Amino acid sequence: MRCNPLQKGSTLRISRAVLSRRMYGPMQPVMASEVGRHIFCARALFLDHTFSGGRDRPLGIRLLWLLLNPLRLGLLVLFAVLYLVTEPLVAAATVVLAGFLLLLARALWDRLHTAPSIIVYHGTKAQRQKDVLVANEFGLAGQPQYVLTYEGGSIPILARSTAAPENPHEAHIMQVIAYCLLVSESTGTRPPYGVIRYGDGRTFEVDFDEDSVEHLSRVVDEIETNRRQPDVPISHEDRGRCFACSHRKRCIQSLFP
Repeated sequence: MRCNPLQKGSTLRISRAVLSRRMYGPMQPVMASEVGRHIFCARALFLDHTFSGGRDRPLGIRLLWLLLNPLRLGLLVLFAVLYLVTEPLVAAATVVLAGFLLLLARALWDRLHTAPSIIVYHGTKAQRQKDVLVANEFGLAGQPQYVLTYEGGSIPILARSTAAPENPHEAHIMQVIAYCLLVSESTGTRPPYGVIRYGDGRTFEVDFDEDSVEHLSRVVDEIETNRRQPDVPISHEDRGRCFACSHRKRCIQSLFP
C-alpha cells in the first residue's frame, strides 16, 4: 500500500541545523531510531538518555539502580541463600547455570519476536544492512535493517514484528524517511520511497520527496534543541502511548499513571 503522509506543494527550506553545520562543521549526529522515538514522545526520548546513559546521576546511585533490578536482585538473594545452606562451589555453579538459562530464554524470546532474517519484496530478496550510514550535512546517522536493490536504486526497509495498523504509525513513517535520506546521501541515488514491513506481511510504501526532507529536518532540529534542555515535556495527548511507554512508572507527566 502506498502512503504519503506529508502535504504536497511546499518548497524545500534548509533547516537551522543544516545551516549551522555548513557554518560551524558537524555536530553529534541524531540517530534515525531517535527520530521515530521523538515522534512517539519527545519526553520518552529524553528519559531514554537520562536513565540509559545514567546522565546526571552519581556513581553510587547508578550502582544502586543496577542492584535494584529485579532479576539481578533475585540472583543475588539466590546466591546468598545457597551460600548459607550449601557449599560455596555448589552455590556458584547454581547461579551460573541459572544465568545461562536466563540468557538462553532471552535469546529465544528475541528470536521469536524480531523481524525475519530474509524479506522478499517485489520478488527480490532484501539484504541486511551491515554498516551505519551517515549524512553529515543533516546531522543524521543510522543503520537501516534492510536495503532492497530494485530498478537500479536502493530502497530501505523498516521491518516491525507487530501486526500492521490500518495506517502506518507516524514514528515508523519518519524513521523510514530518515533511512531514505541516509541511503540517498550514501549512494548518491535518491530512493523514490521507503518500505515499512509489518509482522503480518503487510507493507506500506512511504514517498520520499522534498516535503519529506523538510519535515525530517524540522524533527532533527527539535531533537537537537531538546538535547540542550534540562527537561522535556510530553509531546502528545495519547494515553495509549503512555501505557506502552517503558518510562510510564517513572514519568511524572504520564497520562496513564
